[in-house]
Amino acid sequence: MPARVAILVLGAGILFAADPVSATGPWTVEGRMGVYLTSVMASGETGTRDQTIADTTDTISSMLKGLLKVVWDRTPHRIEQTIEAKYGRQRNADGDWDETTDLIEYRGVAQRSIPKPHYLYVGWGIDTVFTGVDNHFADPGTGRIAAGYGQRHVLQPAKERVLDARVGVRAQKTWGSDLETGERDPETGPEVIARYEAKPWPGTGWFLQGEAFAEFDDMAHLQALVTAGLAVKVGRTLTVDLSLRAAHETRPYRDPVSGIDYNGWAWRQDTLVGLTWDF
Repeated sequence: MPARVAILVLGAGILFAADPVSATGPWTVEGRMGVYLTSVMASGETGTRDQTIADTTDTISSMLKGLLKVVWDRTPHRIEQTIEAKYGRQRNADGDWDETTDLIEYRGVAQRSIPKPHYLYVGWGIDTVFTGVDNHFADPGTGRIAAGYGQRHVLQPAKERVLDARVGVRAQKTWGSDLETGERDPETGPEVIARYEAKPWPGTGWFLQGEAFAEFDDMAHLQALVTAGLAVKVGRTLTVDLSLRAAHETRPYRDPVSGIDYNGWAWRQDTLVGLTWDF
């Protein structure tokens, strides 16, 4: 473990090593807040450790959704941070409120070109929920930090078509009051992340992202996550939003968790129509 942590620290040191700055780029801040009517469908939700999929109820309900993206770009450095939050509930026949959507996802990455399109990076993030076990906030959740090498290709600047891929070493830890033996142990291993995004027309944007992680101590234990989204603005404040989240996990050699459907896919698909505000 100390050697692996040292790799991450060394990566951060290389990333922020002193180097002449060729240009000053602006801060870019963009976001969207929305109130939606949403239709949710899911499969495999009872056999996955992905809490957002596990909390799914097939239903039509209301949902609040927010997305904030902040980018600082000053060659050769680039720092991007995004946070996405979703929360939806509906009243059941007994008059109680059932939770249908729950997600807090924070991602950050700092890149240093060596030169473009190649870069070294340090990444970090948190995945959690608003209400988990016994309605406790952020229970369970997973925090991570990583460092490695990547490439970022701007394929069509006018339509913001970007392909980004990176491979590195990740350390992560999961917390929660209802975890089994072994689930709280820190995990370190290689990660691979690839993302393609585009805004082909004003008010329209879509993305597809895949990521995979395996432990050094159990390389057969692969954890994969695929996310995709399409948002189309059909009026000044009316937006149609489609999203997909799919998780896959192979069976570990040590400390398998009971009730998990290993080697199978669990997925969740949301169709949303709502009023949104961009900033």
